[in-house]
Amino acid sequence: MKLEGQGLIARRAHQGTFANVAAMSVPFRIDQSYELTERLGKAGYEVKVDVLRAEWSELMDDEAYDLEAAPGAPCFRVLKRWLADGRPLILAEDVVPARRRDDIEFDDEYSIFESVKTLRGMSVEWESAKLRPVLPDPVTQEVLAVGPQDPLLTICLVGVSLHGERLYRGHETHVPDGPEYGMVRRSMRRT
Repeated sequence: MKLEGQGLIARRAHQGTFANVAAMSVPFRIDQSYELTERLGKAGYEVKVDVLRAEWSELMDDEAYDLEAAPGAPCFRVLKRWLADGRPLILAEDVVPARRRDDIEFDDEYSIFESVKTLRGMSVEWESAKLRPVLPDPVTQEVLAVGPQDPLLTICLVGVSLHGERLYRGHETHVPDGPEYGMVRRSMRRT
């Protein structure tokens, strides 16, 4: 049942179970959640992660809107960059709305899912994602070593609890010459 839900197999009554060969050839799926470091490593990259900034902050207007929170509400903000085989690949900024706590420290093994558990006491059960092509701003150009006209892919994620509470917002920026992304979805059944 789990493999069928992931789109890796299909069951047909009185015909059997069949592998979805196309689904298995998609190395990075937009429709699945995973830790980027782990997935990049499994894809054969030598991965290094730089935590560029980790600090208590306040929600900006667009973040507050996505999180259904008040602008200026306290949050923990992390800016992180992934390097694959020594070159910049992904820049991500995660924001977790939470009361300030001075008893928490984060290291380079930072995980958004573990951070949400620590700061909010809840687990991320599902995520929504919005994708958009963009041109880099000057900071992104410097951090990802791209030019002003290099197209980038942004993915804005909102992690949600089992009961619908919005727990975090992640904003990822991906360079175009990194891994190819795809997704698997079931088509409508024909009767």
